[in-house]
Amino acid sequence: MKDLKAVFFDFDGTLVDSERFYFEAWKPILKYHFSIDLDFETWIQHFAGHTLARNLLTMKELWDVEVKEEFMWRTTRENYAQQDMLSIPLMPHARELIHFLVEQDIQIGLVTSNFRPTVDRMLTHYDLHEHFSWFVTREDVVNPKPNPSCY
Repeated sequence: MKDLKAVFFDFDGTLVDSERFYFEAWKPILKYHFSIDLDFETWIQHFAGHTLARNLLTMKELWDVEVKEEFMWRTTRENYAQQDMLSIPLMPHARELIHFLVEQDIQIGLVTSNFRPTVDRMLTHYDLHEHFSWFVTREDVVNPKPNPSCY
């Protein structure tokens, strides 16, 4: 650890346990609009951690469903807003790991496909925001993850 100078974290699924939150927002949309009964295993296997554009391609591949990005953007955001994002828990030991890195004087950065206001709100809620030296969010890159350019 002596030579370690910085650690980059992902956000969803690494610092915060958000996949159930996103699944619960998508499930009723797919059921109501497309008669698709999405289960959590399918969500994790095919959708978790991907961009909206990638998830729309997955819907086409899995179920031959074509949907406009603008529609899914709007409807998922409406469902996200109805849920309490601050109820998303931290991943086990995330807080302890961050505090350990701070004690070791190791800089901490965040690279995520999420949006900066969401990241700021969540990290502030958990009193962790001040420990991060830099952020690369969806707004900062032309091609978000999984494209490596954000790193």
